[in-house]
Amino acid sequence: MPQPPFRPLATSLIRKTAGLASACTLTLALIQGLLTYHSVTDRSLSRLEDIATAQAPAFAEVLWTVDRTSINLMLEALQKVGDSGYAEVWTHRSNTTGYDPIPEQASFDVVGSAGDPRFRTTAASVSVPLLRPGLAKPIGELLLTIDPALVYREVARAAGAVLLSSALTATLLIGVIVWVLKRDLQRPMSRLSRFVADLAADDLTQTLDLRRPPRSVHDEIDRVDQGFRLLQGRLAEHIQTLEDKVADRTAHLELALSELKTLSTTDALTGCRNRLYFSQQLDTEIQHARRYGRPLSLVFCDIDHFKQVNDQHGHAAGDQLLKATGEILRSELRGSSGDWVARYGGEEFVLVLPETPQDAAAALAERVRLRVAEYAGIALPDGSRLRRSMSFGVASLQVDESESALLQRADQRLYEAKRGGRNRVVTEAPAQA
Repeated sequence: MPQPPFRPLATSLIRKTAGLASACTLTLALIQGLLTYHSVTDRSLSRLEDIATAQAPAFAEVLWTVDRTSINLMLEALQKVGDSGYAEVWTHRSNTTGYDPIPEQASFDVVGSAGDPRFRTTAASVSVPLLRPGLAKPIGELLLTIDPALVYREVARAAGAVLLSSALTATLLIGVIVWVLKRDLQRPMSRLSRFVADLAADDLTQTLDLRRPPRSVHDEIDRVDQGFRLLQGRLAEHIQTLEDKVADRTAHLELALSELKTLSTTDALTGCRNRLYFSQQLDTEIQHARRYGRPLSLVFCDIDHFKQVNDQHGHAAGDQLLKATGEILRSELRGSSGDWVARYGGEEFVLVLPETPQDAAAALAERVRLRVAEYAGIALPDGSRLRRSMSFGVASLQVDESESALLQRADQRLYEAKRGGRNRVVTEAPAQA
């Protein structure tokens, strides 16, 4: 969905203010025009009435003599001097019916007129009776109407003056409002808008600076500023808390994965590496030894007469003996050299000795053999102790030798140790204990 066009808030307020000021100015001008219209009309009617009253005797005298030419000349002069739009003198056709101040067309005759006759019915007018000394009733009427053009000119001048004055006042006021809005609203809001647009989740340390002059009181913008600072701080704390939680969870997960990996590659009974780990890791050790030209030795070791333990004392005793044997083997290895031991199957173990030549491997195997032989054994239910010796077969990796060949040679040395009487270490030739 397309975004609507952007317009600063101050610009919208300025436009609304200018529109309202223009509407108020026009309203004031309209009101002043109406007031001026009524004022000018009343003043003009009052002046025309005074003129008509003053000229009525002269028109009565001329009308009595029925001098139409003189009446027209007098009306033209009166119409021009009095700024009247239309002037006329009329008389009743028959005075027997009495005087009618608002005569119908059929009941009077226009003796003379001057000006625009349309003003007789469209413009405000005054009329005075024409009296003749000695007569009780008027002999006619003098009618004067306002000149609408004069009234409109007055109204236009008054409305224009008001319009100009109001427009100047409104312009000055709008200018002040524009300056105040730009300084106190548009600039801070623009800086706030740019700050929000540039704010990123990975950088919440940037400071919001609205550059407002110091004031004794705070307004809504100050509250927004304070709110953003508070929100910014809380977001930073929340993100830091989340990062700490993620790091903690990651550490726990890595520990759990490490423990899971250890469990998956460790024999649960003896604590040594299991057969799966041995099969996967031995190839890595061989490749490393070949790449860097370093020695690698294997020692196959087997508990002597272990089957008799299970047959005579049960599998529980056999498990205890396997566990104790695994602890002895692990304790004798050099952890700093990368040595490790795996349970190859049943009562058979294999020592993997990187960086170790055959003679050093044989010496280590002999040390382990003595440690097992000196072991006090496990306690049996009858109070006696169960002990067993171990036999060892040692082989070192030869150039271009395969993994299976190395295992076969080490296993062959173990077989020779078994055949030679057990409780002994055999390398390339059977050795006597």
